[in-house]
Amino acid sequence: MSIVHGIVNNLCVIDLEGFFTSELPTNLQNYVKKVLESDPTLQGVLINFERIDHVDSRLIGIMVSIFRLVEKHKSKLGLCGLNQSNQKIFQLSGLEQILKIYPNEEMAIDQMTA
Repeated sequence: MSIVHGIVNNLCVIDLEGFFTSELPTNLQNYVKKVLESDPTLQGVLINFERIDHVDSRLIGIMVSIFRLVEKHKSKLGLCGLNQSNQKIFQLSGLEQILKIYPNEEMAIDQMTA
């Protein structure tokens, strides 16, 4: 599993790629924390799941923690690129009620930086 990011219009775009592993949730949370601490002026964080085939409940729990972390830094959190299966997991967990989920990265960047 790899986690890489870039900055687009003062928005941190995090791309996830590879197979879901048990370390991903904690690694992702630590990664987001470091990014936010390194640049407190970031407008938000967008996590792109386009290259992830499957997520599980461990990631759902960490997403709540990441949401709180991003909120604490007065930033926005968005998700994009979820396939149908992953989107269903977020729907069943109720997280789609608090997280902004966008169909693709381009739309997410446009709406999160507007």
